[in-house]
Order: sequence, then C-alpha cells, then structure tokens
Amino acid sequence: MARGSVALDVARSALRAAEVHGVRDALLAAARISPELLADPRARITDRQHARLWEALPRLTGSPDIGLEVGRRYALPETFGLLGFLAASSETIGDALSQIVEHHVLMSRQTRIELSTGRRLRLQIASLDGLQWPAALSDSWVATYASLAARVTGKPVVAERVGLMHSRPDYADAYPAALGCKAVFDQSHNFVELPSEALDLPLLGRAPELAQVLRGAARDAQDRLPDEDLMLARLSALALEALPRGRPKVEALARRLGLGARSLQRRLAERGLTYSTFLEQTLRRRAEEQLHHSPRSIAEIALELGFEDASAFARAFKRWTGESPTQWRRSVHATSALR
Repeated sequence: MARGSVALDVARSALRAAEVHGVRDALLAAARISPELLADPRARITDRQHARLWEALPRLTGSPDIGLEVGRRYALPETFGLLGFLAASSETIGDALSQIVEHHVLMSRQTRIELSTGRRLRLQIASLDGLQWPAALSDSWVATYASLAARVTGKPVVAERVGLMHSRPDYADAYPAALGCKAVFDQSHNFVELPSEALDLPLLGRAPELAQVLRGAARDAQDRLPDEDLMLARLSALALEALPRGRPKVEALARRLGLGARSLQRRLAERGLTYSTFLEQTLRRRAEEQLHHSPRSIAEIALELGFEDASAFARAFKRWTGESPTQWRRSVHATSALR
C-alpha cells in the first residue's frame, strides 16, 4: 500500500532538541534520514521515517516526556518553514490558525486538522489512515499549540484542556506542570482547547503585506506537491472506522467516498489492488501498529479489527507474518529495546 510523506520541516523542532541533547546524529541514523536533506527547505521524509524519529527521541535523550519539551521550547514559527512564517505574519490568532488549517497539506497529507469555535477554541488533528502516533509526537503537537497563543501574542494565554490519542503515561503529572492545564488520554484525536477570546488577539509579528505574499507562495507550493494517494488513505480510515461492526462491504465504503462500487474497484485495480487485498493490507497494518505501540490485549485488538475472537485474529495474523500476535509483539519490542 502506498505510504505518504511529510515535510521535513515538521521534524526540525525535534532535531533541534536532539542537537541540544547531543544526539542529533544518532537520531538521524535511527530514523534513517540522510543529513544531506537538512539543507533542503523542500525536503520530505516518509511517514515511517517520521515515526521512527519520534519513537527514538525519548530513548536517545533519556527523557520520556521529551515531546513536551520540544513543543514548548523548540517548535518556533521559523522551524515550520513557509507555513510557520505565514502563520506568524497573520493579524490574529484566529487568522494564523485558519492559515495553518488551510495549508496543512504542506506539512502532511496523511493527517486532517480542524478548527472549531464556540465556548472554547478547539484545534484537533487526526491521522487519515487511523494509525496511532508515537506518544512523543502527540505530546509535541499539543505542547506546541497549547503554548502558541502566549508565544506569538505576548499575552498570558493558557490552554484550558489538551487531549492525546495515546494512553496515560507514567509521566502524566508533567502535563499540568508543563502546560498549565488538564490532559485527557485515549482520545480519538489530539486536540488543544483555548479560551475563545484568544481568537481575536493580535500577533506581535503581524505583517499584512508579507502575509499576503506568503499566502500566494503557500498556494503555489501546494500545487507543486507530489501526487500521493489520498483516496487510499481516506478509504483506510473509513474501513478502520467500520471494522468493529464487522467487515465493511465494498458498496458501503464506496458510498462514503461518493463513488459506485464498480468505480471504487476500478480505482483500486489501477493501483494493483483488489478490494480484498486492500482490506487485508489495512487490517495487517493496523494490527501491527496496535501490537507495537498499544498496550491493549490481543482480544481487544481482535474486536477492533472485526474478528469474531482472538483465535480468528491469531490465525489471520500468522498467515500475514508467519508469527502469532504474541510472538510478533515480543519480537518487535525486543528489537526496539536493542536500538
């Protein structure tokens, strides 16, 4: 299945933290990222390289809560390239967040970011393919946006609540200490909630004429993005959403995409896939992600993936990998510990 890519800019704050901790070269090696890419402002890395980077960062620095440090100290506008400069030159917090949402595709085409307003201002992000983020990446994301308003306005704006996709970690007490607000875990999205009045706060670096130029540059940059397969990412997300209720029929998912069943099958065939092989790949990828990154039991994962019981899941998983889920989980954890 096609995998997506992200702009290297989204990893520069982590690399800056690694440099301060004296482990930047080791982090690049662990993520299998060439140091030569760092000089290219348009460089992109694969989703897997990005995940490896955030998986390795806590281990190499010896700080399980390093993501919070990255978000608070090193995720500055300039570390996010064009999109960071565009947001920083906007008139207000609301304008800046709107630009981030509109042009988020420059950072990643595998995630969806949404902004909602009401009693609270809420910014949330989720993976289009349903994959769990490394905990340090989620920590960095919420820390970045929880501290953003105060950083760019000079006002004492404090987040009201943050939510994270991963389970409650051993360092859970660090969240209120670092962010000044409550954190909730095991959420379907990462999110940050700010007081609604923050929306209209003016930015210290606002520059309307520059922002206009940068908006044009951002649109041009989007037009030049490589053609990654968003249809497969969306289809994976829909399949994973439906699986706990049983294996979804091709007709049901096609309707959700606004397509007929034959049209969807034709598009899959153009990519060398049948609906059955696509579903198998989606199941395997989600199963491996859950076994690697989640403490959930085999039975819980089996139910999430639409299997009747853990035995049915184990048989399918052994067909995919040659190992039982328990053996595979033990092996991958042992390998990670040695890195």
